[in-house]
Amino acid sequence: MHRSLLLFLGLVAAAVSTGSNATAAELQRVIPERFRGEWQDSRHPCGSPINMETRLLLQAGTVSFYESGGPAVAVVTSGTSELALITAVAGEGQTWLDMRRFLLSPDQSTLTDVTYAGSPDQDKPFVRKRCPPQR
Repeated sequence: MHRSLLLFLGLVAAAVSTGSNATAAELQRVIPERFRGEWQDSRHPCGSPINMETRLLLQAGTVSFYESGGPAVAVVTSGTSELALITAVAGEGQTWLDMRRFLLSPDQSTLTDVTYAGSPDQDKPFVRKRCPPQR
């Protein structure tokens, strides 16, 4: 099993065993409202057919990427700005567990994927902007 996934599962276990605390990690039943919505690469307009592979849709119980998505099986928050998810993802004929960690900006206009920040494959966090609700 991927090491970061094991660490995340440990975080989930700690959140369940320690109970509520303003700064502690908390296990959630669904993705909190403040994180929900459509998010797009900050370099491209929402709804643009260009670069839609950077689109992310967070709903109460599901996560959707460009060609994959699935139910959130573990949702953990820390404070009001940090979200960690384990999702049972299906796409392109395969299924897998995916772990992601996000930071929400204070004004809730950007969501930064910090899952792989600092790793050799990604030298900086990936920022998405919140798209206006579709009508």
